[in-house]
Amino acid sequence: MKKVGLIGILMILGPLLALNAAAQESLPPESNIGFLNLEAFYQTNTGINRIVNVMKALDAEFKSDYDNLESLKNRIAAIEQELRNDQNAAVPLKPAERQQKADEASRLQLEFNYKKEASQANYTRREQQMMAPILQDIEVALGEFAKQKGLTLVLDTRNMSEAQVLVFVEPANEITEEFIGFYNARQKTGAAKTPE
Repeated sequence: MKKVGLIGILMILGPLLALNAAAQESLPPESNIGFLNLEAFYQTNTGINRIVNVMKALDAEFKSDYDNLESLKNRIAAIEQELRNDQNAAVPLKPAERQQKADEASRLQLEFNYKKEASQANYTRREQQMMAPILQDIEVALGEFAKQKGLTLVLDTRNMSEAQVLVFVEPANEITEEFIGFYNARQKTGAAKTPE
């Protein structure tokens, strides 16, 4: 009975051990991973120059929208403050005047919300238009950079932290500053390829 049990176990384990050995032989060579923080690309003084310039251009393009929204917000706040002050005033507003001011504040709030949503949608659409070719070029440059450095995988640490993934990054594998320098220098030398 012991021989039959031992033979049965060997018959079951034999193929599993063979599969394990085959799997180990087919593993890729040791991977070399680099880590980027894409948020750093947008930093005014230390980021990717093309991205920083686009963000500045967008801010200038949408300045009038920002100014109009700020003006509306200030008008709403002034009316609301006037209505609060009226509660303790020696001579309060007549109920009709008070209602008129409250209606004006509500109307301005609706206008503010509409214009804010429209401006945000326009900003997002314009940002995508302006950033698409830059991001394509960054992807090409990142591929070149990774090959030069012998990297087989590059991960964004910002996305990992947003997904609440805990990751230890060996400082030698943190390539953000080095890549930004590589990319900015590549732009100055004209080595960038314009994506189609």
